[in-house]
Amino acid sequence: MTEGWDNSADGGAQRTSAADGGGGPSLLALAWANKWLVGFCGGLAAVAAYAALSTVAPTYSARTQVLLEPATTTVIDAPAAAAAPRVTPAQAESTVIVMKSTEVLRAVAEELGLSERSEFNPALREPGLADRARSALRDAVSGLLSPAEPEEGVLRIAPGDPLAGVIRELRNATEIRVLGESAIIEVRSQSRSPALAAAISDAVAATYIEQELAKKFASGTEATTWLEERTEQLRAALLEADERVAAFRSEQLSEGAEAVSDLELRIEELTRQIARLDAELSDTLGRRDELRRLYEERNFLSLVPRFDIPSINAVYADLMAAEAELSDREARFGDLPVVEAQREVRDDVQARLESEVDSALSGLDVRVDILSQRLAASGEELRALRRDLVERQQAELRLAELEREAEASGQVYNRFLVQLKELRERSQFQIPDARIITEADVPVAPVAPQKAKLAVIAGLGASALALLLIALLRDNRPRVRDAEDLADLTGVDQVEQLPPPPGGSPLALLERVRARPESPEAQSLRWLRYRLRARKGRQAHVIFVTSARAEPGKSGLCVALAETFALGGASTVLVNIDGQAEDLAAIDSVKALRDMPFRYLDYTERTMRALNMGSTEAAGDLADRLRILKSTDVILINGPSVLRSADALEMGEMASRVLMVCTWNETPSALVQQGVSMLRGAGARVDAIAVNNVPRRWLKPAAHLPHPPQPRRALAAAQD
Repeated sequence: MTEGWDNSADGGAQRTSAADGGGGPSLLALAWANKWLVGFCGGLAAVAAYAALSTVAPTYSARTQVLLEPATTTVIDAPAAAAAPRVTPAQAESTVIVMKSTEVLRAVAEELGLSERSEFNPALREPGLADRARSALRDAVSGLLSPAEPEEGVLRIAPGDPLAGVIRELRNATEIRVLGESAIIEVRSQSRSPALAAAISDAVAATYIEQELAKKFASGTEATTWLEERTEQLRAALLEADERVAAFRSEQLSEGAEAVSDLELRIEELTRQIARLDAELSDTLGRRDELRRLYEERNFLSLVPRFDIPSINAVYADLMAAEAELSDREARFGDLPVVEAQREVRDDVQARLESEVDSALSGLDVRVDILSQRLAASGEELRALRRDLVERQQAELRLAELEREAEASGQVYNRFLVQLKELRERSQFQIPDARIITEADVPVAPVAPQKAKLAVIAGLGASALALLLIALLRDNRPRVRDAEDLADLTGVDQVEQLPPPPGGSPLALLERVRARPESPEAQSLRWLRYRLRARKGRQAHVIFVTSARAEPGKSGLCVALAETFALGGASTVLVNIDGQAEDLAAIDSVKALRDMPFRYLDYTERTMRALNMGSTEAAGDLADRLRILKSTDVILINGPSVLRSADALEMGEMASRVLMVCTWNETPSALVQQGVSMLRGAGARVDAIAVNNVPRRWLKPAAHLPHPPQPRRALAAAQD
């Protein structure tokens, strides 16, 4: 399949493939192959988890719902006070953090006497192994962390606090969360006592509301005093900012500075004027240069119509008339004095024309000088205006900055003034920011442990762990997948792919080929026969079929290949010397074998040991076997694995052709390469590789050679 490959042992051994095919089968295929083991592990873990959870004491859960109603409006603002304020997610999360705080939980613990209950006070119960482990881990972590690094959203409990353990257990047993995007906070508490779980939920909500209301009364006076001081400071800052704006405006007016808009209009007009002067100067320079060039060339014929100057046109008309008169007199009078007089007249007119052209050139030079001077003066004026514009823009930017600063100071002052008035009014009328809308009911059914759910999770986890261990313990070397990559890796040109047969017996592939003579399996077998055919006379042709390791489909391939050679017109015998091919060892008893067009001989070690017992019948059997082998055209040998038996190397060395068999996505590519290298090192020639169980979507064209024709005998057998 790969042209120009070096079939030597060195060339085949040194070549590697970067796309061997991505390792073994997928996890789904691996799980299906080990379904009984994975299922047993999962079921055993589920039963054990359910039995263990049955001994755990049940836990009850109760919940209380609190509605946040922040009073952010003043009582004197009737429309705003009547409107319902909106609670932001940040406010709701802040409320959750406050409810979890040590201050709230301490008050709840003292109110309900949780320090006297062993469920919440670790000092009242005998510490178990799990408790000691948690305590040791907590001490180790607290030693590594900085003392000033409290848990996020939770106030640190002071060292030596007698309620430290109670508060910690209470925090673990209490869950506080916001319900979706609403303003409702749910407090859920767990306890072994249903009544205590409901009491804890209600106590957390009520304690939070009471403490928040008390804090409002305590902080009202302090906030009012601070706002009054801050308002006075802002008033002074506002007056100072207004004074700076007024002083700067007065300074600008006294200097008589021109406005930015006027300067921009003047710059725009001057820019257009400079553009016109520049265009006029360029046009004048072009006319002057062209006039000088035509004058120097004495090309008055092009000069006169090009520039259309009246004085030059008149003199040029006189010159044309003088030239015409001169030509007429020369034609009539020859060299008479009247002709010479006319020539002098013509020369005078030509001198006048040149004088007029010189005058025109002088006028253009003067025009160029005037335009250049005006252009330079305009440029200098433009630069001066731009400098004035930059200075004026900076002044206006400074004025705008001062005005913005003054405006910002005024806005801040007004805001603080409004807040001060609102706080004075609000301090006279305080309402809580939250209220309980649903008190906790005493739960009836426990929430933990959820034995069925946890048992299912344990079963799935055990199954996943078993599958992971199977995948880790499995040989994960790259597997045979792509035919072209395998050809590049081993250096074998011919790599044939065989789809998986519908059954698992050695005759499954043969039955498939008989049922569908034009199937991919039949085409691959004909390609193998074409590749492994004999090229010399009628002498016995030995084909040795081996593999890198024990392959389950090798025996079936040998049976189907033997019939393919037999149908091709060659007497064929299939010899089995692989003792591990137990399915092929019993093939002689199969009734279908009697109708096959080839002979079968078993030369495994067990059979040969039975024949060498020395009996007369055994000697005759050996003689018959030898006669069959001598009278056969093709001897197809089903041999052992080349990496496990030295006999395989010897048989490969003596055989005419060698066929290597491997399994798609199962046989490691490195083993196939090693087997081919060993055969080549022993002097054998590996002519083809057959890959079994290739999915049909992975099948590729067999080769680039013409398809070998089927003999008439094979066609007739296929039709029958």
